[in-house]
Amino acid sequence: MRGAKMPTTIGGMILRELLREYGMTRLTEFAQRADLKMPHAWNLWHGRAKLGLKMMRKLSQHLGIPITRLIDLEPTPQTPYQGKGGPRVYRKRRRKRPPESC
Repeated sequence: MRGAKMPTTIGGMILRELLREYGMTRLTEFAQRADLKMPHAWNLWHGRAKLGLKMMRKLSQHLGIPITRLIDLEPTPQTPYQGKGGPRVYRKRRRKRPPESC
């Protein structure tokens, strides 16, 4: 995207920046090398899931990134949801009137 800025961090880097140092610039490559299912990799990549200690250990083993570098990471800012349309609006169902008796 033109004009879009990378999220800035004061004390460290975010996961995507660290992965770029280790040659992973695409989400699919990250998911395959880290042995993660695509939805979970997507959530980590976009900041929807937090990086816990177990996940840090797994990434360290599979990707060769020192765990100390993973611990020093800043949380990835969440990317805004850009799905189709807005929230779903449900209409109230009309009750059928019982037939009038004569």
